[in-house]
Amino acid sequence: MARRKGSKMNVRKTSEDSQPRSSQGAKTEPQTLKPSTGESTRHNTKQLPLAGPTTPVQPPMQQNVITPELERAMDRDDVADIAAAAETLAISPAAQVDEAKALVDRQAKALVDKQAALLEATFRRVKKEEGELEIHLNRVTEEIAVLKKKWDEGKISLTRNRYTTELDKSLKMQQELMRRLSLLWTKGAALAGSWTANIVGEGIKRDSDEDWTLIDAVLRCYPELEDARKIVKLRRTEQQQVLFKKKLFAAYETGPNNETELIYCPILHERMDHAAMKAAHIVKVNVGPKTAEALFGEREDHIWSPKNGLVIHHAYERLLDDAKAVILPASDNPGETELVFLLLTRDIGRAAATVWGYETLHGRRLQFLNKYRPAKRYLYFKATMALLRRRRADVDGHWNDLDQLPAVAKTMWASPGPYLKNSILYRFSRELGCLTKEDANRFWDTDTGTAFASLTLENTQTAAALALHASNAALTRGSSEGEGEEAGEEAAENSDDPFL
Repeated sequence: MARRKGSKMNVRKTSEDSQPRSSQGAKTEPQTLKPSTGESTRHNTKQLPLAGPTTPVQPPMQQNVITPELERAMDRDDVADIAAAAETLAISPAAQVDEAKALVDRQAKALVDKQAALLEATFRRVKKEEGELEIHLNRVTEEIAVLKKKWDEGKISLTRNRYTTELDKSLKMQQELMRRLSLLWTKGAALAGSWTANIVGEGIKRDSDEDWTLIDAVLRCYPELEDARKIVKLRRTEQQQVLFKKKLFAAYETGPNNETELIYCPILHERMDHAAMKAAHIVKVNVGPKTAEALFGEREDHIWSPKNGLVIHHAYERLLDDAKAVILPASDNPGETELVFLLLTRDIGRAAATVWGYETLHGRRLQFLNKYRPAKRYLYFKATMALLRRRRADVDGHWNDLDQLPAVAKTMWASPGPYLKNSILYRFSRELGCLTKEDANRFWDTDTGTAFASLTLENTQTAAALALHASNAALTRGSSEGEGEEAGEEAAENSDDPFL
């Protein structure tokens, strides 16, 4: 009996011991139901892992090697030893940033110094070659001018064909010098400008659409590049030319309308088929916007303005481009609105339009459909360039050009315009027209020494560069002096549409 009673007591005690005692401060575990049986069970003291961390993870820069787990597993002295060892190498965050910045500054300065040294060496080479080329070009230009004058005076005992052959050699040499010098002038500026923009910052901003020279994108200063001296011609895009044609149609009201698909020509005074007509520039695209701004005024779209164009028969455009004809105001009256078509030669070839021949075309007035007119300044410039090109090529009768025409050069010189215009035009006459200084003064009817006395060295150099570029442009458009190849290429490129 006692044994059985004791057994019961032991069982009861065991059962009681298995229950938590609140008097001993034990916490009651929450109970849940087992999913399968519904029986009550207690959670383990260790929680199950969740899908992500319960607290944000510290970024690497804020994490320590001695984690809390390691710290609990080590003596305090050992933890202190590790921390003390790390402190001997530690640098404050601010000091780290300063040191990194100083390193970047040193690297950047080393790079800039290296680039600057290369730039200086290259720029010196370019400027040295510029000076040598300019001296040689001036000498060659003056020699050609005097040679041509001697020929006009009958002091050269050669046949005309032989003289022309020898002169052509000199003219080609001069043109090559002009191209090379124009390239060097531009590359020197481009080199400094692009280096400053790319390496130092945006202190100098350059607009590539306004570059006044037509040159390759590869810097000439790197001698190992085989194409370093290549001069790239400014090309009209199809979109630009189509838009230009639309501007001309809208301004002059010469395009197709509801009544007809034919296009009106102010020289013919009648409408012609689309294929026979051209949307022609007066001042050509390859003159460039910078030169145009210096000649005609600042911040205007001179090249693509409808006042710089005419819609005319392609045969008349060819006469104008070949320096065989010009279009000028009918009088010197500032308010004159009548324009006339003037031939510079009787040799205009076989009939290429219904209105042809010297007697019919020379002095023929243009008839427009409204009051819109091309700008006189563009017409004067075109005529001046034509006269100088004829002079350069020794075309028969060139010495009578100014006698049979209005005083084109004098009018162009005296017309309103920016201060650099006169010096640029004077350079035209020397380099493109191969005139002596005395003949250039007579051509412009002025004393250039007095006219240019107030120009600074910088402006004089700018005028020289712009004039040189425009002279090159005049010699790269199809004319009777051997530019037919380019004209043929352009015609082939744009054969599908005569307006391109």
